[in-house]
Amino acid sequence: MSELIDTGAERAVLSGLFAYGLDVYVEISDIINYDTFGNTSNQTIYKCIQKALDNNAKLEGKLSRTIGELVERGKG
Repeated sequence: MSELIDTGAERAVLSGLFAYGLDVYVEISDIINYDTFGNTSNQTIYKCIQKALDNNAKLEGKLSRTIGELVERGKG
């Protein structure tokens, strides 16, 4: 049986994390993890956001560069 993936819903969650940062992350981190995302690019983006927020980084600039670098290298 194939897995259902709603890429749009995944991106909505990621957008919320970008927009609201730590406040939203604290609310959802017990419910979701990178395996929750079916799209591998979304998994990578979530891992980057998770790492940045776990390290108290701001979501501006630094995170975008990190995501870009990881996607280019093909790491997930």
